[in-house]
Amino acid sequence: MRRPTSIAPPKGELGVLTPGMGAVSTTFMAGVELVRKGAALPIGSLTQLGTIRLGKRTQRRSPLIREFVPLENLDNLVFGGWDIFPDTAYEAAAKAGVLGPVHLEEAKGLLAGIRPMKAAFDQAYVKRLNGTHVKHAKTKFDLAEEIKDDIHQFKKETGVQRLVMVWCGSTEVFQSPSEVHADPRRFEDAMKTNHPSIAPSMLYAWAAITSGVPFANGAPNLTADIPALQELARHHNVPICGKDFKTGQTLLKTILAPGFKARMLGLPRSVTRCASTTTPRAAMTKKAGTTSTSSGGSAIPCRSKSTSSAATRSWPRRSSSISCCSSIWPSGPGSAASRSG
Repeated sequence: MRRPTSIAPPKGELGVLTPGMGAVSTTFMAGVELVRKGAALPIGSLTQLGTIRLGKRTQRRSPLIREFVPLENLDNLVFGGWDIFPDTAYEAAAKAGVLGPVHLEEAKGLLAGIRPMKAAFDQAYVKRLNGTHVKHAKTKFDLAEEIKDDIHQFKKETGVQRLVMVWCGSTEVFQSPSEVHADPRRFEDAMKTNHPSIAPSMLYAWAAITSGVPFANGAPNLTADIPALQELARHHNVPICGKDFKTGQTLLKTILAPGFKARMLGLPRSVTRCASTTTPRAAMTKKAGTTSTSSGGSAIPCRSKSTSSAATRSWPRRSSSISCCSSIWPSGPGSAASRSG
């Protein structure tokens, strides 16, 4: 029988390092700062607003998760990271267009002081980006060692007691596990010979694990889903987790598709973009950390492209003119969605 794991209470400040300082990570940083200043609520945060039920429902014991689990206080988070562009977190957030002007200015004090370290980058893995703020080294192993040096230097300069690393970079091209991913020795040999199966995200994961830093993957990359890094994590007793944040279209499709199927509803194959989201910033934000299109801050994830979900592919259409706004977010009793149900 496995013994219960003892979780030590957090002590001191926690450094949060993000490879990729684009739309995802800067919105996260700004959100934490706004909550700390009392300028916003942590909407969407499971750890901050979520509860956990203890015992039976009739006992009404549902404390907040952050009060039940020894999590770090938001006031003790210190941010840093890497990016292929030299923009500060404030400049990156302004270009990403996710935050509104009021919230962006409220968080400017924090964001303007966060400058990215040079990133390990290879355009072969992210075809549409061309980084200028990048590391140069003879081998991928040397690049990983430089990332380890960055981790050590960040900890020394900020005085944080603990660190975590969260991949917030762009989604890399698909690749399957190969022989070089089989164990730590072959993995490190492959880094030293610049093997093409060693992606940049793997260099960050290796550097974090061998530095004793927990690593979370926020994109659907192969990254740490290989025996070599999993074995290395066990050896160093370092947690690894993650396989995409699923914070946007993917999450909504996962939630909505079963409902459409259960009610025998359908959507047209080509979903019409909502007029409210058609802005100049609807083009791809070419920043590391951006894995989807930006729509000027709107929370409605409408996209003018063909979808591949089961609901749109397999179920009969009610109308060829239904738009995603009218069918998903009904405005009243006469909306398309309410008429369909």
